Amino acid sequence: MELSLNDTLMCGQVFRWKKLTPTSFVGIIQDRVFELKESADEQNKYCIYYRQYGENQQQLTADNISTMERIIRNYFQLDYTFEDSIPNLDGLYRYFSQKDSIVFAKICNHFPGMRIIHQDLLECLISFICSSNNNVSRITLMLDRFCKTYGTRLGSITLEENPDGNIDIYTFPTMEQLQKVTKEELESLGFGYRAGYIVDTIQVLLQQPKVRSQMENEAKSATTEQCLDRLVQVKGVGYKVAACVALYSLQKFDCVPLDVHILNLVNNHYSQFIKEQSTSLTKNAMKTYMEFFRTHFGKYCGFAQMVLYGSQVANFKARLPNELQDLLSSPKKKVRKSSSNQSPNKSKKASASTSPKKPVVEYEDELLEDEILESKDFGHVSENLVRKEFNLRPRGKVNYNSDKS
Repeated sequence: MELSLNDTLMCGQVFRWKKLTPTSFVGIIQDRVFELKESADEQNKYCIYYRQYGENQQQLTADNISTMERIIRNYFQLDYTFEDSIPNLDGLYRYFSQKDSIVFAKICNHFPGMRIIHQDLLECLISFICSSNNNVSRITLMLDRFCKTYGTRLGSITLEENPDGNIDIYTFPTMEQLQKVTKEELESLGFGYRAGYIVDTIQVLLQQPKVRSQMENEAKSATTEQCLDRLVQVKGVGYKVAACVALYSLQKFDCVPLDVHILNLVNNHYSQFIKEQSTSLTKNAMKTYMEFFRTHFGKYCGFAQMVLYGSQVANFKARLPNELQDLLSSPKKKVRKSSSNQSPNKSKKASASTSPKKPVVEYEDELLEDEILESKDFGHVSENLVRKEFNLRPRGKVNYNSDKS
């Protein structure tokens, strides 16, 4: 299976897709509002159905359909070629399974189609600055407020599948829209100490407008370490955020963002490969554990990290058989959380409390009366719904170890 929408969109690498049903999602790609649905067709082939909302939705000509498909394929990196011996994601899973029988080979069948998304650099930077000492629900809330305050409203959608009513859709703000953002404003929106880091990053990008394009262009020829070193030069960006941006935006697939889940998993199950184990998320620890992943899984180890991370998160871990859950739950050394994105003189203060000094001002949603962009049912192919098969495998578990059975 080459793409699971749920596992790819809900695994913590992006935060602004809304899950409407167990198999359908709505979000923005290149300022276009897409609804995506995964399903099997009448031939039981796994398909991605999609439709686009808003003023960009025009009469569906061959050119428009081609553009939409190209945007989606690029976003999910469906056409990325690993190498001749690894033609697709299924092949990459088999490759990882051969190299790692400790955990990956045991769990990968339960997480098919978990891809790395090719994200916009600015959105990725801001998103992972927000992720410091945070959880997915709160990161999502912060980014929704950020986009509603500074972005452009594209409208709202009404879906029968969504019991909560209308969903307002906003673009991620452009640099022009962020020119006057202040630390105080972000603190009032509940960003806490992260507000200062976000403002610092925005100011660097505003004052040096070529930095963003330079990072994107240089990443194509730079090594991963050179890319990370370039990112941490941006004020407000620490090593952990840089690792996330390198993997999720700049296509550095040998980059592994280290968090408490991955650190605990490696300490519990791969300790024989780590000469100096760490119990805290320091920069040196991140480099050491990233090097382990590269040595153990190879140059696409970022994809392996995605699956291993999923096995540690409650929503995904619940699908594993009890014996595998027990295996992955055996605690040995607990990791102490620390924020790698904080400057030395602030780290102790920030880690003591993730709450801002002043009470957070409650953010009230406004009732907007703009046009409602209504969707159609999924029952048939219409001008609001285009079906593309993407040549994906039928939905279901892939037996990666069939040659050994």
